[in-house]
Amino acid sequence: MEVNVKDSFTIELLKTNHTILNVIRWAINEFESVYDVELIGYTIPHPMEERAIMKIQLKHEEEQTEDAILSILRRGITAAEDVFNNLEEKLPTAA
Repeated sequence: MEVNVKDSFTIELLKTNHTILNVIRWAINEFESVYDVELIGYTIPHPMEERAIMKIQLKHEEEQTEDAILSILRRGITAAEDVFNNLEEKLPTAA
């Protein structure tokens, strides 16, 4: 996945899809909304493009910076990876 920051609210994500984005959005909403995030969502402008636009709005306007939303995105990706790793550990091994 490639990431381009468009402004202090908008991140463009390339080479991704709904499957990945839903998990990242859920992880950010689940784990970050208590602290920083007021609103998070994404859209895929056209189904034939591997491109999505994600918006992250923070609770405190003075903290709304490009660095802040990138940090939240990184933590969301890490949290999503942790969830999948935890699930993988709980799966029974094939005999």
